[in-house]
Amino acid sequence: MRMPILEQPKFLDLEFWRCKLQEETKEVLLAKDIDNLLEEYLDVIQVCVGALEHLKNEFDIDISKELNKHEEKLNNRGWETKEVLEIKFIDENINDHICCGKPPF
Repeated sequence: MRMPILEQPKFLDLEFWRCKLQEETKEVLLAKDIDNLLEEYLDVIQVCVGALEHLKNEFDIDISKELNKHEEKLNNRGWETKEVLEIKFIDENINDHICCGKPPF
């Protein structure tokens, strides 16, 4: 399973990501059928991925550390882990990381 990190123009800022998330969330609420709902949920995830990438680059945020803190918060609130969706940032030049014909993931 892959979610692309899209190239971001330099003018994008936190306000852009907030507005984009609000727009996509409205589209989830207005979805007319399951296919449209699925499309809009994936759009929300894509916006969140873009926003996290922005935070990582602009503010030197360690996303792995923040994901661990988030998981701990959920556990402290009584949520139990059923499965794990692994999220890692892989260099855009993936060919530099291929060893013995296998990607690093």
